[in-house]
Amino acid sequence: MTAGATLAHFFAPVETQPEPIDVEILPAMAIRWDSEVGQNYEVQSSPDLENWTTEESNIEGSGEAMTHFFIREARERYYRVLESE
Repeated sequence: MTAGATLAHFFAPVETQPEPIDVEILPAMAIRWDSEVGQNYEVQSSPDLENWTTEESNIEGSGEAMTHFFIREARERYYRVLESE
């Protein structure tokens, strides 16, 4: 290469279109809580604050805020996070 010469690279654009994908967007709800390292948690839901169902269990705490997402159902639900063994 000589003094003052410029090196240039040219790239041809890719002429392909990405394949379309089917996407379903669902309404979701986020549950967030502060966790303790090594502590396990479970998330429960209830339609009436009396009868509880475990939605997710054995969630290990990291010492940071934890966020878990759940698909919102048409009917009203209540959620709670419990420490577990």
